[in-house]
Amino acid sequence: MNRRTLLSLSARAGLLAALPRIALAAPAGPALAAPSADQARWQDLELGMFIHFGNETYLNGRPSSFSVPASEVNPVDLDTDAWARTAVAAGARYIVFVAKHQYGFCCWQTKTTDFSLKSSPWKNGKGDIMRELQASCKKFSLGLGVYLSPRDDHFGAATGGICKTPEAQKTYDAIYREQLTELLSQYGELVEVWFDGATATPVGDLLRQYQPHTAVFQGPSATIRWVGNEDGFAPYPCWNGIERSYAERGTGTALDGTPDGDAWLPNEVDVSIRRPEWFWTPTNSNKVLTQEQLLSIYYRSVGRGAQLLLNIPPTLPGSSIARMRTPLRALAQR
Repeated sequence: MNRRTLLSLSARAGLLAALPRIALAAPAGPALAAPSADQARWQDLELGMFIHFGNETYLNGRPSSFSVPASEVNPVDLDTDAWARTAVAAGARYIVFVAKHQYGFCCWQTKTTDFSLKSSPWKNGKGDIMRELQASCKKFSLGLGVYLSPRDDHFGAATGGICKTPEAQKTYDAIYREQLTELLSQYGELVEVWFDGATATPVGDLLRQYQPHTAVFQGPSATIRWVGNEDGFAPYPCWNGIERSYAERGTGTALDGTPDGDAWLPNEVDVSIRRPEWFWTPTNSNKVLTQEQLLSIYYRSVGRGAQLLLNIPPTLPGSSIARMRTPLRALAQR
């Protein structure tokens, strides 16, 4: 550029600066939803590992309606470090552990019931899988989340933790709140808390008190939502926006998403690597998703703006989860 051209451009710039400025108003309309800092942090994790392990692991071919007594739960070779190494091998950044599934068996040292590891021969009733997994997650720089089923067959609570009478509801609400308090307050910062099927028991105050930054799956306090299927895919397009009225119910799915939503509620895709069960059984030992299937699931979940929570259930006696590392390599190399 020569000097004459430079002077000419400078003069024109001065004329433009002297012109009156015109304010450009944004088009009127409702404000679109945006993620909170906590939601954005959770979404950046992309991939988590789900672990179902408990008394249902010990069914040994019995009907799924059969409730295994605590005395049969004896994970003598439990190795939560192997669980964590498997998560790392898959490229997962956190683990969500099923501390209590629908039968009501508790995999930590709870004060609320003897239907727990307190009545197991493992470590003379002093074992605590949540505690061991917490240490392993810290060791391998993984986040830790927890699943606490509102349904509890042991206490007679149906889906959502709903009981048949007001008296039974009051009793169970107190038990459930105590269980949740134990898990929220004794195992460090949690990445995610699962209320499968939502929960009728008030829990918002406990979440705010003990884990204000955790991602909450389903229920009135939800900050994330279920995709709506257990097959490993999000619909396309998959909108993380949703109408606030749907968000406040805590039961919305990806099918309720809308680009015009005034609430941000990101989707989570949960799927089991062993088909079709969530817990290990002798019949699903060879029914494992292939590398190609896992990659397809990843692209159709994370690739569509959702989170992927891949269930990898340990086999008996509890440490052979490492066998899953081979098909998981495809995810780690994605």
